[in-house]
Amino acid sequence: YHTSSTAGAGGVISVYDLEEILPDPTANPATIPFPVDLSLLANYQRRHYPVDALLSPSHAGTVSGTGSLQWGTQATFEAIPAADHVFSSWVGLPNPGETQNPVSITIDGPLDLVANFSYTGPATHHLSLTANPPEGGTVSGGGDIDHAIPAFISAIPAQGYRFVSWTGGTVTNPSLSSTSTPILLGDVSLAANFELIPKHTLTLQASQAGPGTLYGAGDYFEGSTVTIIAQPATLYAFAGWTGHEGIVNPSSVITLLTLPGDATVTATFV
Repeated sequence: YHTSSTAGAGGVISVYDLEEILPDPTANPATIPFPVDLSLLANYQRRHYPVDALLSPSHAGTVSGTGSLQWGTQATFEAIPAADHVFSSWVGLPNPGETQNPVSITIDGPLDLVANFSYTGPATHHLSLTANPPEGGTVSGGGDIDHAIPAFISAIPAQGYRFVSWTGGTVTNPSLSSTSTPILLGDVSLAANFELIPKHTLTLQASQAGPGTLYGAGDYFEGSTVTIIAQPATLYAFAGWTGHEGIVNPSSVITLLTLPGDATVTATFV
């Protein structure tokens, strides 16, 4: 035997009573084993629909009242402008171009709203850029920036320095020396932070005294690529470099070495 129930407008069947009799109390239609004496009660609940809201432009404010809303309820939505903005209209409501704010409607299905705002502030905002420390490098991209576009900024380290980060405000990627800001909502000050690159000592030594001359030892900035040379003396031959993983070609008398820290490299002569 089968039995079924139909929910009214905006409703959905949630469960049948007497769950011990029904294999699946949420099924509709439901199959019931007979013969059996029973009474059934079908429970209903109103559907909930998603209501979402976008902002145009995206930084211009917020919208309250959205979420998962029950069918048949009276919902009120309010567009709240950010500084230097005013609300202009809604998109997605039953009345196209609705300008009432707040606005109330009866929920009868899902909604995707757009709240449109207009800008009322100054035409430009000032972006101030500084280098920290001042001798660490130079910066570019600051000045009076149109309110509707991002600013593209750049930091160039001085000799012996490296870029670390941007601080003081929001940028697309603070760890990149060349990046951009979001649309400016007011005057902004940013600092490009630099740090001294550490120096490390490269020591070159021969496997035995007197068989040749070595070139390239000294103090270098961290990460530098250094050229090292082994010149064998008369009656000696060069047999290879040892002592460091960063040697590009250990069997060559002239090769390159990347220096991440202090290092001692040995030239073997035979």
